[in-house]
Amino acid sequence: MAPYVFRPNDPYPRRERQILIASPVASGNPIPRFIFKPDELIWIDGWIADRIAQPEVWLDTWNQILSLRDLAAQMECSRAGNQRGWTYSSKFLAWFSIQHAVMTMTLLPANRPALAAEFRRHPFETEIFKGNSFTASVVAGVLAESGGLATAQVPSSETFIHCSYCGQSFKQSEPRCTHCGAGRLSR
Repeated sequence: MAPYVFRPNDPYPRRERQILIASPVASGNPIPRFIFKPDELIWIDGWIADRIAQPEVWLDTWNQILSLRDLAAQMECSRAGNQRGWTYSSKFLAWFSIQHAVMTMTLLPANRPALAAEFRRHPFETEIFKGNSFTASVVAGVLAESGGLATAQVPSSETFIHCSYCGQSFKQSEPRCTHCGAGRLSR
């Protein structure tokens, strides 16, 4: 039999099987590679390379990892013989491994400028990530490192001041910061 060669959008290369893992995958730890068969590893690595080469799909990958984490968190501990753990399908673990690796690789220093550009290009998704406890600090760090979100042009008739607490701009006519609620006199 010829060795498996990855082609984009290939279906999962094997029949799904159930795999028992000692800790839930929602804990954030990478899935050990030894649980996969060789052709599954080639498929996983091919998908990772394909996704990393396309920055426009990175935020979609982040959304998918959050969805998969939610699904994984709903799993209950099970018993197989004398072993206890969490049972997942091999296909679920393969997709989780792909999404986790891509998310981790987008945070590498070489990829952060492209990731920050994607955050700026998609402000709605960025706000969702900023509101999630799993991704909030990472998104804030990437944006702070790259200079923050793009700001809209301010009409010249309105004057804005910067809040001394959160650093965001708000109208001078407002008595409090519209972002954090700090009073103007509390500087």
